[in-house]
Amino acid sequence: MKSIVIRIEEDEKANDLIRFLKDINYIDVEEENDLSINHETDFESLGRLAGLWRGRDITLSDLRKGAWANRGVKDDTA
Repeated sequence: MKSIVIRIEEDEKANDLIRFLKDINYIDVEEENDLSINHETDFESLGRLAGLWRGRDITLSDLRKGAWANRGVKDDTA
């Protein structure tokens, strides 16, 4: 079975679509209202990774150089 998530901003239009889909005998409609997405700030996301670099001698500059090198961009800051 495949699942599809459709986000519709207008409640009335969403209800129209749900009614239509329920009329199709091979579609099972599961309704979820007001889906909330938990967006962390960049700082909070970065904080989750803090332990990843523990005990390693690496700087932010090293990380940037490696990231840009993988994209084929020459680092002119050296």
